[in-house]
Amino acid sequence: MIVSGDKIMQKDRAHVRGRSSKKAAVTHLARLRSEVREAVSNARSIILIMGLPGAGKSTLAADLDAPSVLVIDTCAPTTGHREPMIRAAKNAKKPIDCYHVKTPIEICQERRPHVPPSQMQSIKARTTPPRRSEGFRRVCVIQGHNGTHKKNNQTETDRS
Repeated sequence: MIVSGDKIMQKDRAHVRGRSSKKAAVTHLARLRSEVREAVSNARSIILIMGLPGAGKSTLAADLDAPSVLVIDTCAPTTGHREPMIRAAKNAKKPIDCYHVKTPIEICQERRPHVPPSQMQSIKARTTPPRRSEGFRRVCVIQGHNGTHKKNNQTETDRS
């Protein structure tokens, strides 16, 4: 099962018209977290795929989709964005892995021309690399580029 930040945003578009972007973002995050909490009990394991808009998260999510796996496809740039999803997995006693899709911002902007460059830069500037110490079982960095994903052998192994 895939829980996608983009799909939630598309559903919410009619509901958020006229709201400030901050209020729309709060609504979006609340809806994403709610869908994750509902879906986590039906999964054996959870994979959070994070990265810039246009990085290739949805393509990777489709590749990883399986009946017993919950795949969360969202930007999740900060620990604050990731923490509720990690907490939901921990509360359900399910392992959670993180795949950080790192694609050059220029390619992301080409793929998502409707995302203002200032917004793309803002997300990139706020992005903090995920760490096992946040509660992930495993963290993998994936170099995304030109429609392909190259799994980097840099699986994070901190002991903290």
